[in-house]
Amino acid sequence: MESGKRDGGQLDGETMGSEENVDGVGVVAVESEMFRMEQVIEYVAEIEENEDPYLQFLLQHKRISGVYWALTSLHLLNAQHRAPVEKIFDYVHSCYDEESGGFGGHPEQDPHILYTLSALQILALLGRLDSVDTDQVMQFVCKRQNQDGSFSGDEISGEIDTRFSYAGLLCARLLGRIADIDVKSAVKYVIKCANFDG
Repeated sequence: MESGKRDGGQLDGETMGSEENVDGVGVVAVESEMFRMEQVIEYVAEIEENEDPYLQFLLQHKRISGVYWALTSLHLLNAQHRAPVEKIFDYVHSCYDEESGGFGGHPEQDPHILYTLSALQILALLGRLDSVDTDQVMQFVCKRQNQDGSFSGDEISGEIDTRFSYAGLLCARLLGRIADIDVKSAVKYVIKCANFDG
């Protein structure tokens, strides 16, 4: 028997809970001294309150994605009621660039396809996707697709990455506008990026 494990293969200090059904998916609940759910929830729920200026400066450019990760964490922990919904909603819209139709990582920052996806994912979790100008956002997303099917992250750098392909396709999917994207060329481009090792 491995050190630190008992006969059932469980780690010391860990007890297996009963199997639960969450949205049609069987999940085994684990109670552990190592995982204190309430502390995790408190940490995530209070991240927004951290006003350390140095930390704010370092993370400002991708803050909207951080909000998405925190909100998703609360949903996974069945604690979405702890999220300050209206504050998050207002913040997301403060990152919107009306001229381009995209969202920046923080207010007054250049729009980027990754942050546009984070904004849409947040609004989807809040049930508020109808608050965006779908035509304007899709105009931004479609402009990011290049002739070879790839996607650029923004208008300025022209950087191309398969992450941006994912973001562009998911933006269109969330808004019910996948037909606006040249999916065939997007798929061909991703396949071309496959490495020799698979």
